[in-house]
Amino acid sequence: MPSPRPAARASRASRGAGKAKRRKPTKETYLQAPDWTPAAAVLFNLTLRARASARNENKNVYTRKLLTHDGERRVFTKLAAERAGPASSEIETLMSVLNFHVIKVLSKPSHARSSARQLCKQAVSVGGTAATAAPAAVRVQAEPPASPPGAWTEAHTPHPRPRQQLAPRPANLWREVVPDPSALPAHAVIVPERAASRIRSLRAKAGPSAPIPPTLRASLVHTSRLPTAVASAGDHFLMARTGTWASLAQVLGAFGVRHDSPAASTMLTSALMTERQWTECVGRAVMPCAAAAVVRSLEPALAGRMPASPAYASACAGVDLFAAAMDDLFDSWKYVAAWETDSRLREFLAQAYAPRGLVSDCVYTDATCRETARAAPRADIYVLTPSCRELSQRNHHRSVEAVRAATAQFDDMLEYVHAHRPLVVIVENVHVPEFELAVLAALSSLEGYDLQHYLPECSRMARDRVYATAVRRD
Repeated sequence: MPSPRPAARASRASRGAGKAKRRKPTKETYLQAPDWTPAAAVLFNLTLRARASARNENKNVYTRKLLTHDGERRVFTKLAAERAGPASSEIETLMSVLNFHVIKVLSKPSHARSSARQLCKQAVSVGGTAATAAPAAVRVQAEPPASPPGAWTEAHTPHPRPRQQLAPRPANLWREVVPDPSALPAHAVIVPERAASRIRSLRAKAGPSAPIPPTLRASLVHTSRLPTAVASAGDHFLMARTGTWASLAQVLGAFGVRHDSPAASTMLTSALMTERQWTECVGRAVMPCAAAAVVRSLEPALAGRMPASPAYASACAGVDLFAAAMDDLFDSWKYVAAWETDSRLREFLAQAYAPRGLVSDCVYTDATCRETARAAPRADIYVLTPSCRELSQRNHHRSVEAVRAATAQFDDMLEYVHAHRPLVVIVENVHVPEFELAVLAALSSLEGYDLQHYLPECSRMARDRVYATAVRRD
């Protein structure tokens, strides 16, 4: 049998040499890599999970692509920077670690698979459970007190005062959407601004006098589940049967707030604001049943460590309907500190929650102020409800800069946590991925806390809110 040709022998020899070079990198190979920080590791994991999910790819497969494709790396780093916020050290750490592995893969392309696997292991190892558990939001059922459908429409003001219309009644829109009001139940509502927007979209395509199709008309009248309430007097609930705006007492009832609660009774009788203004404030607030569901979901992590009479503090409090949930959760609790920029709402908080121990000297203006954060009394539960105006998807002028500014402001609000280390930290806001992931990354920088976040679901009102929580490990 003739011997192989020299060219064939050379080809086999070169392939054998290639196989000999494909060695798995040793642990010593990674000793020179920049050090992760917990916050940077969580930021990497959250951004990686979001991007890999968007591309419908396995995490390790996407990481390999991240290390070998300049274009994808630019998209990833831009996304991570938006989540980290301005002047953030987390993004600098993430970039230095990522660049180290990119250079390694460029020098030895055959190591792309092992480098991607090692990068993911490092991030999970440093970020701990927060890096892997935080992205999986837990859905919890949040139900207001049991009542017949539409019972909230029967709410009345315990101490009647002159009724104030929230805004001019959109009579033409009401007549067009509801040709036969008598056929509707008493609790049917229309949300005028959102209804008008959908009708404009229809007529922009079908012509200015196009009739409203029955299917669209049916979707504009809500009879089973209320659409989310917002902080706009012209975008609240219009009672479809009567063509009148829902009263403040009715809106509070829709939120599941008892009228004998400190917040409701003060709003219904106070002259600090008009009924329209109070209704806007309620539109920004949390649903007490959702807040209560989240706190109950933390009981396994707390393992009996919550005091029987906990101390409570809130930042960006507004009318603070989270405190209304505290009345449902605890027989006894103390309101020790609050931060609110609006002077009228600061006065409201001092009035409404004086029976719970809140004094005007502990109602502060600036939640980002380091001095007041350190001087304020210590709380077991610290709740932050930053404004969602700039973040809401209903804000069509929302920008990356606004999200970054909100993220930077939120970081400053954590000074109270660093100073007093409350047992539980809860952050509520709209379900916007950019801000949500930035909040989780910031909370992960708190040493000795376990993270989780929740998406409460309520059958009465569609209110898309996320609650990020941090429970201290003792």
